[in-house]
Amino acid sequence: MNPSSPRLQAVQYSIEVEGIVAPRWAEWFRGLDVAFVACGSHPSHTLLVATLPDQSALPALLARVTGLNLKIVSLTPGTPCCQT
Repeated sequence: MNPSSPRLQAVQYSIEVEGIVAPRWAEWFRGLDVAFVACGSHPSHTLLVATLPDQSALPALLARVTGLNLKIVSLTPGTPCCQT
């Protein structure tokens, strides 16, 4: 690795989706650290919290989410704000 090249750094993303996503769908997100959390301010939404190796992994995660026909309400980098 070139000493002047940027180092890849893990990034956490919170994806709020409409509906309640059952934890059994975790297999769909295999290989990722994903937590399913009912979003406190919107009990009919689910917060998917994923730790990705870097930002370049985000498109694949979004493809998985939309592949389940989930409607994305918000996408936030960093620590989730509405975990309960």
